Amino acid sequence: MRNGPGKPPRRPARRLGIALFVVGAALPAIAGAPRAAAFQFRAGDWVTECRTPADCSITGLFQQTNMDGRRGSFALVIMVQSGQLAVVGQPFPVRARLQIDRNNPAECVGTRYCIFSRREARRAIDELSTGSLVLVDVYTVRNVFRSSLSTIGYQDSLAKLRAEGYAVPAS
Repeated sequence: MRNGPGKPPRRPARRLGIALFVVGAALPAIAGAPRAAAFQFRAGDWVTECRTPADCSITGLFQQTNMDGRRGSFALVIMVQSGQLAVVGQPFPVRARLQIDRNNPAECVGTRYCIFSRREARRAIDELSTGSLVLVDVYTVRNVFRSSLSTIGYQDSLAKLRAEGYAVPAS
């Protein structure tokens, strides 16, 4: 089949498109699972991951069963370079309160996850660097979960990042 005098048939172009589609669809399977983090470290209840030298997070993991017997699984996430701080988990938090040692508490509000304001995050991150205990209250639509974390794993994670040469803002 020709498109006109001197023009190539459309079939090879169509076959090329199909071949590119098949290769594109098969490439993820050929490549395997997504690349793992460039750096990963665990210290107690804290997990540190860096995908690149400028993209590191330190996550404090905690689970809690409240007075009604309901279970919750949550994470306090610190984005090291940007200084963002959030609480995420199941069931979805709508509000969270952090108190590090006897310092003033920091609070956040959000649906599905709770992101602290920049000012509250900066203060809490500074307190994590020198404190010893974090009290965390996570409020969901129907429940309240109260938990605590030691800051030792967080402090160890910062020290490990610095030792490995990652950029860690001064606190």
